[in-house]
Amino acid sequence: MTSGDQILTLKEAARHLRMTGKTLASFLRAHPAEPPLFAKPGRDYLISARDLDRIYDAMKQATHAKHAHAPLHRSPSHERIMARLHELTSSNRRR
Repeated sequence: MTSGDQILTLKEAARHLRMTGKTLASFLRAHPAEPPLFAKPGRDYLISARDLDRIYDAMKQATHAKHAHAPLHRSPSHERIMARLHELTSSNRRR
């Protein structure tokens, strides 16, 4: 860090990213980086302006990675629909 870097609190950094402090803290805990994306002396998160850019880049990468593994659709299979239909229309069904 250089002496010209602005230091932000978690709440201030979250405001820059247009999210809540709780959401940002959760993201930081779930996505550790080297070097760390923040300093945490005690209970407070301190985030430099430079680290704020790194956090935003990490969020973009996490979003792209999440969508890269998402299935194309989540609709039930034909077999599953037919089995459920049979279950609902069978004569052995209890009422």
